[in-house]
Amino acid sequence: MYHRQLVPPAWKLLLLCTSVLMVDMLVVGLAASQHPRVVFTHNTPSRSPVHASPVVMDGTVLYSTLEPDCAMYLANSSTGAVLWRFAAPRRNTDNPLLSRCGMRTTARVGPFKKLIHTGTDNNTFIAINASSGQAVWTRMETAATCKDGTHYRPCEVYSTALLVSSETAERHMVRIQGSEDGIVRALQADSGAVLWTAELGSEANGSPVLSPSNKSQFFIGTNDNFVYLLEVATGRLMGRVKTCGCVDTEPTVDNSTSTLFYTCFSLDPSQPGNHLGGFVGAVDSHNLTYRWKDNSSTGVPTYHAATGRVYVGYNNGTVAALHAKDGTIAWTNNQIPGQKEFFGAFVFDDKRGRLYGANIGGIVMALDTDTGSVIWSVSLGHPVAHQLGPAVSSDGEILFVGDYGGDFTAFSLTDPQ
Repeated sequence: MYHRQLVPPAWKLLLLCTSVLMVDMLVVGLAASQHPRVVFTHNTPSRSPVHASPVVMDGTVLYSTLEPDCAMYLANSSTGAVLWRFAAPRRNTDNPLLSRCGMRTTARVGPFKKLIHTGTDNNTFIAINASSGQAVWTRMETAATCKDGTHYRPCEVYSTALLVSSETAERHMVRIQGSEDGIVRALQADSGAVLWTAELGSEANGSPVLSPSNKSQFFIGTNDNFVYLLEVATGRLMGRVKTCGCVDTEPTVDNSTSTLFYTCFSLDPSQPGNHLGGFVGAVDSHNLTYRWKDNSSTGVPTYHAATGRVYVGYNNGTVAALHAKDGTIAWTNNQIPGQKEFFGAFVFDDKRGRLYGANIGGIVMALDTDTGSVIWSVSLGHPVAHQLGPAVSSDGEILFVGDYGGDFTAFSLTDPQ
């Protein structure tokens, strides 16, 4: 795939029910007495891969699967007990290549916790009732095909939704989301009604974020060498920033300096999974000029206000902390276990002074935010490709990670074994 996507392993014939069980993990970073305890692990049906980042909602956690399961689950964050399962819609076609249904998009929970906004691998936009797990509305767009290496397949909704509102009810909220079909859509959050569309130059796989200098505008990256600035109310083009090729992650922002941090990479048409070259850029959102560029490699940046740093997991397996002001290096760790690409961002644990992340080598890790040293690391044995990184429970005690082997695992952050 041209964007940050992994090809699922061959489907296994044995269908396993979703269950709660304990598993043995290979600890690669610490002595066995210090590794994080596994609270629970779910085996997804048919070991369907978990691509999207988990999403925490009070005392529960959302996770979703690709083919063949194609479902979203809401589970108790402490026990793993499944509260509901939502089955993604499938197109009515005899051709399995045109009926893809994976839930690759990282979900976005509405601020009133009534609706869960997501999308699928067959260009479908969905809002799910957070309490019941039933679809509130579904928009299955006209089938469109996108090139994937040497063949074509249905276009995906890979972009994570942006929810914008100046009111106090879901009905006044606007949902903005890109699609691989090159169209950015603004939908009424409670009904799915189309408010406006904007056709950009190429696949709009990037996730939109509000401009830190003007909340009536938003940025979104595409595969045509630009990050676009559009107006929330109308979709009108307000400006654009030249990139190095493709942008398919969610930018991070520093509101205090009105800076947008993002990453880009170059396409390799013969090997869509390769992410060539690239850089991490810091853009002044007022005038759309670069404050600095980090040309180390393409990576996934996350800004942390408390430290004034941008933390980056790179395509080459290295992790670094950059000073947000000028892009200079605070620390670099090029001895990360596995030395594999990071598909998603790190998440922060301010209480413990840690960063949590995972790479496509299947290594889950905790790093010291000040030094970058590895506090612990665990091998899951299968790639992890969460766009927005793993997730930490509402009480800060559990880390959630899903992988391409079909496991969804919860690690205790407080009582190592």
